[in-house]
Amino acid sequence: LKARGSLKGTGYAVLLALTANRLNAERNVIQEAKPKLENALSLLQAKEAQLRALQAVAAITAPTSLKGGVHGSSAVTLSGQTAKTCDSTATFTLLTEIYCNADTAGEAKLGEICQHFQKAKNIASAFVNINKLIKLTVGAETKGNVGEATLVSTGAGPYCPDNINRDKGSANAVLATAPPKIKSTYTKATATLTGTSGAGSCPKFTETGKELLITDAQLGKVLCEAQKAKPATYNSLSTETAKGLSEKPEVQALAQLILPIKQAFRRHRTKKGSSSKVIRGRTNKPQREIFNSLSSETITYTAGAEKKEGKITDLASGDDFTSAVAYFVGKETVTMQQISKN
Repeated sequence: LKARGSLKGTGYAVLLALTANRLNAERNVIQEAKPKLENALSLLQAKEAQLRALQAVAAITAPTSLKGGVHGSSAVTLSGQTAKTCDSTATFTLLTEIYCNADTAGEAKLGEICQHFQKAKNIASAFVNINKLIKLTVGAETKGNVGEATLVSTGAGPYCPDNINRDKGSANAVLATAPPKIKSTYTKATATLTGTSGAGSCPKFTETGKELLITDAQLGKVLCEAQKAKPATYNSLSTETAKGLSEKPEVQALAQLILPIKQAFRRHRTKKGSSSKVIRGRTNKPQREIFNSLSSETITYTAGAEKKEGKITDLASGDDFTSAVAYFVGKETVTMQQISKN
């Protein structure tokens, strides 16, 4: 502009026009990329929710040194229902105590905890089809305890205690020998210093969290009825019954929640092109950072025709179960029938 009226004026005007054109072109590129990036972010948030499920699965992989003995204990408690109708399910609360003795440093023990959570991703790679999911969900009860012993049932099953918990004793006996393998989004547990134990007043940590999955009434009823179908022994639950359970759309929807993450990414990369770069970059971050970020993550999701907002960890139950699954599998909206076909 200072060169206005000079011999260079025309050149500066052309340069200014070219710069404006370049900026406009870059702006258009950014605008076109924005929905792709938003889709990538949406999928990434969904996969982070799946990592939350894997964190729950990690409870299966806890090393022996974290169970019983001088190192601590692991227990699963069971709450009763208001009525034995199989219309709802019990809430499982996982409680793990880890403490040290004079020969065990608390820091090393916490390191073991971190390691066993890291194993979750490896365990999840085994979930390649619905049959393996069924084996994990009802397999422990159908086989009896760890020693393959026959497990006698009252006819109601551990998922259907009555309002005064008459089945709670036998149910807890089941859970003590074969903890339930039914897992879902896991509320981030916190290690709390609860006192001292062992020689030398070593610190005692209590880690508490809830398994949120089987709060969905439909899925709970399916599981409960499947167990009532063979009331004599749980290990007599037939292959046909398990197959019928695996064909239930609610269970297939559940399977979508814990599909191997790499498999989901692979499908997405073939569809989304450049947006996969964003995902690849994010997945290289430590799993611990992802886990820690989830407890406060709030998303908007579709419930019928209505847009709702909630935390990822709250979306696997109730009337919004379908919409939550739709979000988790990376679709704007989906029906159980569509999920079943997929």
